[in-house]
Parts: sequence; C-alpha cells; structure tokens
Amino acid sequence: MNRAIAMRRPRETDRHATLGALHRMRVIIAVMDEELERHEAILANPVPRTQLSSEQRAPAEAARRRVEESLRELEREAADASTTAREWRAKAELEPQWWWSAEMPAHARARAAEAENVYLVYAREINATRVFLQEWSIRVTDAPPV
Repeated sequence: MNRAIAMRRPRETDRHATLGALHRMRVIIAVMDEELERHEAILANPVPRTQLSSEQRAPAEAARRRVEESLRELEREAADASTTAREWRAKAELEPQWWWSAEMPAHARARAAEAENVYLVYAREINATRVFLQEWSIRVTDAPPV
C-alpha cells in the first residue's frame, strides 16, 4: 500500500461523502419501514376461508406464485444485507493503522448497524409473507363441482 495514501489526512469532502451516504441509507430504511408497515397490515389479517371456482383458480395460483417468487427475492436480499453487516463489522475491527481516517471505524460500525437494520426489516417481511403463504395453503380450497 502506498504509505502516502495511507497516511493522508482525511479531507472535509471525505467526511461529507460519508455523512451523505449515511443519510441516504437512513432515508432508504425509513421508506422500507413505511412500506413494511403497510404490507404488515395486509398480511397480519388471516386469509379468509375461500373456495375458488375453476375459473378463479388459475389467476389465484399465478398470484400466489408471484408472492413465492417475491419471498425468494426477499430471502436473497436479506442474505445480502446480513453479509454486508458482517463485512462492515469485520472492517470496524481492523487495526487502526489500516484506516486512512480516524473516523472510519465509527463509519464502519454505523454502516454495520444500518445493514443489520435492513436485514431485520427483510426478516420481518419474510416472516409475514411465510405466514400469509401458510394461511393460503390452509384456507384456500377448490369449490366443489357444480
């Protein structure tokens, strides 16, 4: 590593860029929390017992498959957030001589905490979606033939 780069003093623009990134991450988390609250209200209510006619079954199953695909995507995003949090925690534990700025360990801890919060948001949504799919499998049946 170039010693001049490692030893340089942090510039004010570096600090502003870091603070800007933290602010943007907080805004994203706030938006995700609002969306999650809206979806949780929908998913918190049990699926009413429903019997589907043969005409209703195909579109209903297509919608259920889309929810399952969404669940898989949420699981991938949660895994990514968990990995990101773990990586930032590891960076925060690096020896001080590896940092080009004294503020970087605190920045890394903050980023780890934010990634953990993102993971927790995904985990809550994943659990609610799993409950919804379980309720669907129990409460949605085919109507008897007429």
